[in-house]
Amino acid sequence: MNKQKNLIFFPNWVDNSNIFKIDPNLDLISSLNIPITKKIFFYSGSIGEKQGLDVILTIAPKIYLLNQDILFLISGAGPYKEKLKLIAQSKSILNIKFIDLQPIEIFNHLLNFSFCHLIIQKDETADLLLPSKLTNILAIGGTAIITASEESSLYNILVKNKMALVIPPNDENALYKAILYVYDSTLNIKTRNKIEKIKISALNYAKENLNKKFIIDRFLQSIQ
Repeated sequence: MNKQKNLIFFPNWVDNSNIFKIDPNLDLISSLNIPITKKIFFYSGSIGEKQGLDVILTIAPKIYLLNQDILFLISGAGPYKEKLKLIAQSKSILNIKFIDLQPIEIFNHLLNFSFCHLIIQKDETADLLLPSKLTNILAIGGTAIITASEESSLYNILVKNKMALVIPPNDENALYKAILYVYDSTLNIKTRNKIEKIKISALNYAKENLNKKFIIDRFLQSIQ
């Protein structure tokens, strides 16, 4: 006879001793040769083919023709990084910068400095409930553009809590429009208010659901 088993949800958490909302150190940002006058659209994490980061290389020159205030910053390591760098160099793309992964204390300043965060995944990899890179973004109340299919649990939790801009995977035009929409918040008060609500929702969700101590305490209670 089959015994009934209980499933316990054990999500990623944020280490709030390392990742938290602060005023970023601009001298530290400048020391990484990142221009502090630019609006940074930041990707940090693994750099492989499954992330689909080549779409940024396609979009970046189009964005540059319209707006030279936007800089795409890609931080990470992986087998695809050098290929992306070579493509960017061969096409003389001026609004993309690559940096290595940074120590956690510097990373926290980068998270807080960035104007918008990009979480780009191809359709077949887009069903993670909350990728660890997203939990960090939520913890600092960041604005994020995230690819997720409507059938995914990731899409449902993001839309339900109104804590990010969600676009379909593999949709270059949707990403292009979302980037320009987020930038419009610097000019348009209505857009700015909408983005501010997203940031507040992100921060509130992290405080209520992603605190490391809260998650561990809840887990220990569930197995007693």
